[in-house]
Amino acid sequence: MIVSGQEAGKSKPEPDIFILTAQKLGVNPECCLVVEDSANGIKAANAAGMICMAYQGPGADPKGAKRSRCHYATLDDAVDKWDLQLSSRPKLHDFLSPL
Repeated sequence: MIVSGQEAGKSKPEPDIFILTAQKLGVNPECCLVVEDSANGIKAANAAGMICMAYQGPGADPKGAKRSRCHYATLDDAVDKWDLQLSSRPKLHDFLSPL
């Protein structure tokens, strides 16, 4: 599914695009995981009530990424961590760092 900012209304840091995506998927925002590398995206995900996993993308603000539930230095690190965790079928709270 593709949801564009043009459909959603206000742009990030407003949560409109994430809320619209959850609605289109028919799921509660609290059940969604957002992967972001921008401070505004992290703010939007948090405002939508979604779990946000951040990584340090090119040009991203590392201070902004720390406002996410879990933070990784690179997208590869995040994928490696998630692949490892998903293969052993953990509960979500097992690998999210505390706020």
